[in-house]
Amino acid sequence: MWIQLQPAFSFATILPELVSSMVSAVTTSKLPVLYAPITGRIVTAQPSPPVCQHGLLGKGVVIEMTGSTLYAPADGELTHISSSGDYLSLRLNDTYSLQLITGSGDAFGTHPALTVLCREQSQVKCGDPLVKINQSLLRSLKPVQQRLAVLICSLGHEQITDPFNWLQSGLVTAKDSPLITY
Repeated sequence: MWIQLQPAFSFATILPELVSSMVSAVTTSKLPVLYAPITGRIVTAQPSPPVCQHGLLGKGVVIEMTGSTLYAPADGELTHISSSGDYLSLRLNDTYSLQLITGSGDAFGTHPALTVLCREQSQVKCGDPLVKINQSLLRSLKPVQQRLAVLICSLGHEQITDPFNWLQSGLVTAKDSPLITY
């Protein structure tokens, strides 16, 4: 009698790799939960910078800022931050980018009320402090300069297809209030 032994097949050997690739596919293409980057009140106004009004940087909400620190609203890579701290771009995953624009976004070089706390090209976790805000100086500026536009855009040429809704109004607490619902 002749017995031929076959290599043992086990789900235990391939399951971790399979699960890892499935999780990676999900986490790199879906929009993560976004939390309020600062304490304040959501207003129905259009984002202030003209480029935002035309949707070139994405769609989103405007927050009248009352908090003193701007936090990362999700995990990601900080791909760009202006030297004044009034513009930050956070790559959320392979599909989405998030823009945070303070005021009209035209401070170019310096913004008297903002102090940058992070570095460009660094990984950030949800809740990491990004910019310190001097509320006394901010309140001395025009009302439009006291607002933060939170915008999501697709990294490709396609439109955002994930079904989600922005929070429409009300008070938000930094690191605690979700800005979108599914």
